[in-house]
Amino acid sequence: MRRFAHETEAYTSAAALLERTIEVLSEHSEARGAAIYIVTGDRMERVRSSNSDFPANADLDDLLLVKLRRWNESVDAGDVKTVFPDGMAFPMNARGKFIGTLVCEEKRDESAFDPDERASLMEVARSVGIALQGISSNAGASVEALHEALISVQVAILALPQKIVKELRSESESDFKCASSRSLDEMG
Repeated sequence: MRRFAHETEAYTSAAALLERTIEVLSEHSEARGAAIYIVTGDRMERVRSSNSDFPANADLDDLLLVKLRRWNESVDAGDVKTVFPDGMAFPMNARGKFIGTLVCEEKRDESAFDPDERASLMEVARSVGIALQGISSNAGASVEALHEALISVQVAILALPQKIVKELRSESESDFKCASSRSLDEMG
């Protein structure tokens, strides 16, 4: 799992990253299931899960989520009143901001997650959070660059009529001066 945590930054698609995260957790953790939730407004929305035991969404004021946001460390779902199934939840943060959570159901043998397992799962959660932020930042930067380019084109198009009128006036004045000077030469 820790090797995968280091690979997360190489993903360019959020969908592929989320899918692979669930696959890795299913293959390499002893959890009965796993789900990833992302903050959307005042709720957490499930974006991927290995099974249907996880709620589709949760209020951000769910006690488990409050503890995750406040302490930025794993929370045992059995220690708080929550909509999430028994197991552990791990915060996903990016740039100091809580963006989601990785939730793992209890282990198949119903034993507690040991400290090494918790550390590995926490590393995966943090790496996925940072990678998701990077992917959305890259997409945001591309959209921002496109937006700036469109604004530049619009400004150039709006300035075009004034530039054409100015050029035409300049040519007219030049033609007038030439004609005037020929007339003066003919008179003189």
